[in-house]
Amino acid sequence: MSNGKIYVLFFTLCLLGISTASATEATIVNSAKSVSTSTETNTAQSDTAALQQRIEELENKVDMLIRLQSSQVSQTTEQSTHLSTAPNEDKSNNNWQFKKKPTSGVMTRQRVNEMQYGGFVVTDNTSSISIGGLIVASAYEDFREMTNENAFVVSSIVMNDKLVPRTRFDASNSRFYINSDVHLGKLDYQTRFEFDFNGPNGTYAFRLRHAFVTFWNFIIGYTSSTFCDVPVQPEIFDNGGPSGSIARRQTKITYFQDLPKGWKIMLSLEDGQGDIFDTTGRVQEKSTRISPDFVVSIRWKSEHDDLTQISLSGVLHPISYEGIYPRKIALGGGVSFAARYAFTKKDYLIANLLYTNGASKYVNDPIDPYDALITLAPNGRSVNIERQTMYGGHLYYHHDWISSKLATDMGYSFIGVGRNHQATHIADNDPLYGHYGTLNVSYYPFNKVAFGFETIAGVRQNIDGSNAFNVRLLLRALFSF
Repeated sequence: MSNGKIYVLFFTLCLLGISTASATEATIVNSAKSVSTSTETNTAQSDTAALQQRIEELENKVDMLIRLQSSQVSQTTEQSTHLSTAPNEDKSNNNWQFKKKPTSGVMTRQRVNEMQYGGFVVTDNTSSISIGGLIVASAYEDFREMTNENAFVVSSIVMNDKLVPRTRFDASNSRFYINSDVHLGKLDYQTRFEFDFNGPNGTYAFRLRHAFVTFWNFIIGYTSSTFCDVPVQPEIFDNGGPSGSIARRQTKITYFQDLPKGWKIMLSLEDGQGDIFDTTGRVQEKSTRISPDFVVSIRWKSEHDDLTQISLSGVLHPISYEGIYPRKIALGGGVSFAARYAFTKKDYLIANLLYTNGASKYVNDPIDPYDALITLAPNGRSVNIERQTMYGGHLYYHHDWISSKLATDMGYSFIGVGRNHQATHIADNDPLYGHYGTLNVSYYPFNKVAFGFETIAGVRQNIDGSNAFNVRLLLRALFSF
């Protein structure tokens, strides 16, 4: 091969090599760019997804805080304590958090009775548990002996002419509660367990106050009777509350329905247990549960303020005797009207009227705590059921002073027993009427702290006209947690 051909061949091979290398380099560069672009795209998509997930988690937590805040305002009664807003069902974060439960307003008796006092919350995205309670310490001085020292029960005033001063320190009305708020998609429910230390015979043993669940429009469990309008109760310190009011907790199944313009209806089947006094054997007995009590309550609350409201409630209570004589059945019942009217934001009036016939179990300080008396019929072979009639009421005035941190409540209540017979089993020293009055001053230095002084006066009047009078001076301190 000549040198010229060799040079031409060498030159051609060089050109082919350079061209191949350039193409390879371009392919590598393009591949690298493609990989880099793909990596950047994947990274951006991953960051966007993570950011979106974080935003959803924060939204869920904000929803939970809003629900917890709204639960403090939306509780209309102790029975209807439930949350209306369901949280986001995102379960990507199941870490429980420990938070302080928000509170607003001073710690009044109304808020305590409606179970609207603070606590601490353990929550995740779908459920929450709140824990809290009250420390209530009281010191009081009685000027006459009473058989019931824990509460000022007029019928327990001892009938004698001696002044017997009694000093007592008490913390039995302190309370502890555990709430839960659970959301399971289509079913949202809330539970409440509450205890105090008002044990039997003056002990500090646990006593159940509430154990109920609220879901949809139902309340099931042990709590205040629907016959009792809890919000319409005066701001007093006495553990028992005024005579002539409705006060009873029992197991029940309640359906409630909100109606337009502030109206609400509640229908309830409740424990039918009651007390009867069998004069044929001179013993106190329990009425046999032949059916539940039936309670209906219609309530209205003003849309213009949080105070003005009225309620009208009725109850049917079956009474049954089973003993050595043939079985006997009767039907008892009662009606109650309660109202609270606000003149201004600082002044309101509370009124309650009640009448029961064979349903004394619902009356606070019933004087004669029996639904009925069992008497022997004239033929001597059967018994009669004589239903006990009771009537009463209270009227109270509330005033906030310069600020809501200082308040005064004063009022009077009355309870009477209808004696439509004068049988031999009615003793002359049995109580016939009870009068009860209070005057207090409350100071709320902080939202969860309250101090107060109260004067309570009561008169017991018997069938024979004799009477006994007592005055109690009471100091109280309340701390919620």
